[in-house]
Amino acid sequence: MKKLIILSLLIAAVTTMKSQADLPYKSLSTFNNDTIAYLVYNFETRAGAYKEKNVNDVLNDLRIPITFYIARFTFRQPKYYLRLFFNSNTDIASESNYYIYISSNTDYLKYVSWDGKWTEKIYESIKSIKVEGVGVSVPINSKYYKEKETKSSSSTPRVVPRDSPVIYKWDPDKHLK
Repeated sequence: MKKLIILSLLIAAVTTMKSQADLPYKSLSTFNNDTIAYLVYNFETRAGAYKEKNVNDVLNDLRIPITFYIARFTFRQPKYYLRLFFNSNTDIASESNYYIYISSNTDYLKYVSWDGKWTEKIYESIKSIKVEGVGVSVPINSKYYKEKETKSSSSTPRVVPRDSPVIYKWDPDKHLK
């Protein structure tokens, strides 16, 4: 019985991923020039369409000028992320900021610096990197933020085991002296 349930869930997941990849690309004008709606549909809802493709494929569909980028690595899910920003606000914590991110198993930092102004040279150096996934970060005051928050709050939070070792604990008071 367990095998049947697992098989059913696997088939449902594959079907969902396949249906995302089959959704058609829509232009910015389709969304009445609502940039965030455009990004959410094309790079969040249709995220499956870019899996295992190259950065070039994502950027060909992205028809908004990129102003700057940030390349990072995360330990939570060992992946490299490239964040692409479209406005001039370089503060990623800003409530009005939005960007798409492209995750990969390839280290972007071998090809570009941590962050900087987007140029043709940057594009040329990373365009062949294989994409693991894409997503969108939307402003806090956006209706799409509230939708994502509702979806993500239904999932079970990850728990760090009580006996896991602490490698280093940052103490701001100690370091400010």
